[in-house]
Amino acid sequence: QRLPRHSGPHRIACIALYRALLLQCQNVPLPNDIPRSGSVNPLVWQVRKGFRRHVSQTSPARIREALTVGYNAHKLFTAAAKGSQAATTQIHSLLRLQEANREISRAQPRPVRRERPRVWPVEGGMKIEDIRPRPQHELGGTGRRKVPILASVSKKIAFLRFGGKQSPFLSRILRDWVNREQAWRGTLERATEMNELGAAESEWEGIVSQVAGEPGFKSDKNDWTQTGRQVAAEVHRKLKASNEKAKQKVATMVKIVEEEKALYEEERIERRRDKNKKRKEKR
Repeated sequence: QRLPRHSGPHRIACIALYRALLLQCQNVPLPNDIPRSGSVNPLVWQVRKGFRRHVSQTSPARIREALTVGYNAHKLFTAAAKGSQAATTQIHSLLRLQEANREISRAQPRPVRRERPRVWPVEGGMKIEDIRPRPQHELGGTGRRKVPILASVSKKIAFLRFGGKQSPFLSRILRDWVNREQAWRGTLERATEMNELGAAESEWEGIVSQVAGEPGFKSDKNDWTQTGRQVAAEVHRKLKASNEKAKQKVATMVKIVEEEKALYEEERIERRRDKNKKRKEKR
């Protein structure tokens, strides 16, 4: 399904509404009892906050609702700028209400943020897939083998869980994987938008050349879409390499789990034999 933010007309309409709201904010008279944060107009701050809150929205119904609120706000700002006392009073009441809510929020104690341990890669550290499965004489604690569980964060991010509290090193690795994947996906979306804008620009140049009657002028689409296509190709290459590496890693982990299970069964049978042997010797 095509997202609304990937549509050129939708993006143009949102940008036009945003600019129109910012332009009208400067013409609305403000009350004297509303403090300003520096030189920023409180209405401008509210408009920017509203657009930032909905910038990642994908639901068409909620996008339609947000745009309706924006167009109604533009009508209200325009009426207040033209001297409508009712519109001005409504805007002032909303600003005072928001300032009161902000004061209540400031008076409440902020929750104590728990510091997350910062860990870094250990130089020369061994990977799990290089040291597993371990022989029995290297097992610590009770000496009994614990079969790891193959867990996954997504379809391509898997790891071995050995029980107990999750290591902060594993948390860092998983977080880095997720952040890297999200960064690549975001770059791919921006490259797709660049291609659409480049194709539209090339089409516009072709129309202009026809109207101007310049048959010698030719629009080369590669000039406008080449960068976007190169970026998309590079991201696809990285994603493909990452997928292949993830497949190999999962296959290695599955093999480790199977080998650990086989060793666990052998050691369990050996323990049972030793237990029966000692029981017979006592007799």
